[in-house]
Amino acid sequence: MMTVTGAYAPGFITGLVSAAIICATMSSADSNLLCMSTMIMNDLYKGFGGKKELSERQIIFWTRFCNVIGALIAMAIQLLGIAGSIIALNTFAFGIRCAGPFAAYALGLVVPRATKNSGLFSIITGTAGFLLWNAFGNSVILMPVVFGCLVSVVTFFVVNWIEWARGVKPAPSAYLTPEEEKAVLAKEAQEM
Repeated sequence: MMTVTGAYAPGFITGLVSAAIICATMSSADSNLLCMSTMIMNDLYKGFGGKKELSERQIIFWTRFCNVIGALIAMAIQLLGIAGSIIALNTFAFGIRCAGPFAAYALGLVVPRATKNSGLFSIITGTAGFLLWNAFGNSVILMPVVFGCLVSVVTFFVVNWIEWARGVKPAPSAYLTPEEEKAVLAKEAQEM
């Protein structure tokens, strides 16, 4: 876009377009870092039984620590030329963030009896599908993120069907019952 605007538009338009592209890239990159650190703290540390309960201050410290480490790794990857351009690296990170969790988040909210393992396995296989298609797929017709999402959806339903047949309990609902909603509202009113 900068090449086209540089050739056919005044300089200030090229500057505005360049600034917009850089802002969008930085916004996506910082969202990727925030998602990464939140997943490490909430999903990995707490999810796999972290040895001790952390205070809110400790959670904030370790989340920020993960952001710094993630940023340093990303900077090293870029400076060493491992992944090509920063745009390609950011697109790759966004693809991983999108393809793996797609079915777990999108379908987990609308499939009433979805099981916990269907979400977990769909994240793993969707991410693996994205990575494999990105490495070996070279198709103009089907992008890696679409292939990863497709693998994620198929895995989600296959695991659900297997677990439904085995009588596995559904995962807890993401929606509050009317009683739970009233309790939350009452608690918030007391805190004010």
